[in-house]
Amino acid sequence: MTNRALLMAIHSCVQLVLLFALMLAPVHAWTQVSTYGDWVLVDRNHFIRNGTGVSGYAEWNETIADFNGYWLMIHNVTWENYREWWQFETSNQFYIKLRVESAGGNAYILTKLGGSSDVFGLLNTFHVFVGASANATSWEDVQVKAPSFATYGFDVAGWNPEEFQLFIKPEPNQTKVVWIWDVNGKNVAYAVALPIVLDGPATLTLIYEHRGDGYAEGYVADSFVLPALPQYEDFKSGWISWLSNVLGIDLGGAISTLLLIVRLFFEVVRLTVPLLGAVVFLWMMDVIFTAITTGEIRLIGEMFVRIYNFVVDIWNTFVNIIQAIWDLITFWS
Repeated sequence: MTNRALLMAIHSCVQLVLLFALMLAPVHAWTQVSTYGDWVLVDRNHFIRNGTGVSGYAEWNETIADFNGYWLMIHNVTWENYREWWQFETSNQFYIKLRVESAGGNAYILTKLGGSSDVFGLLNTFHVFVGASANATSWEDVQVKAPSFATYGFDVAGWNPEEFQLFIKPEPNQTKVVWIWDVNGKNVAYAVALPIVLDGPATLTLIYEHRGDGYAEGYVADSFVLPALPQYEDFKSGWISWLSNVLGIDLGGAISTLLLIVRLFFEVVRLTVPLLGAVVFLWMMDVIFTAITTGEIRLIGEMFVRIYNFVVDIWNTFVNIIQAIWDLITFWS
């Protein structure tokens, strides 16, 4: 047999094996239970919401005879927060809720995409909030947390990674729930260990829910056959966690808050500096005109003295800020 014939035979065998495996693989068909509210498109694999002051709800159910885990991926997320010029703040919320009920216990698993436009549009943010609870009785029982990607070079005040994976993996004495993001080429995860074993017959409920002002679109892929769980780093680990324990504070949250304050400060400066220049110019013209019409030339001299003092105060403030930052950096020396 020639090499070409051998390769063709191997290829044919592989195709037969794949076809046989596909025929044996369990086929799962989610049942759509209800859909209401405002949607541009709502399918389990693709959703679009758009508008102001609108909301929507969609629910699917599935029963698995032998539950061994579940994998879900949200990808190609497009997000925009809407705001009228007169509104101080608006919010845009999208929820992906998954409830798993089995003989070993019940799990409520919540992923929230939350955006907001604050301070008349000065801050435009998007964050992901995640949480899971064992044997909860309602979604209000699920405490969520916003993973921080600040230490991985990602702007937490602007846009979180638009793709993530969710793994629900039963283990001998617990069920592990893991969200994984690809952040600048590194797998960063938030993991929750539930003290129950989700296995055997199970009923799953998948809910999409949205409300607020804005646009949201995303694609969803899922499977009851778990892909290989990639190597990941828990976002709570590393020097941030160590320093948080030493100082007794949530340093990740502090960094996020500091970044928001800094961003707000520079946005205010960026918007007010052009106006400040116009105000100063009009003030100078008024002083000069008043000095000429009244014959009080000293007013012009006082004007320049005030400008000089103002510049000196700005310089001293800048120096004090630099000194405070340096003192903070070297506080242990």
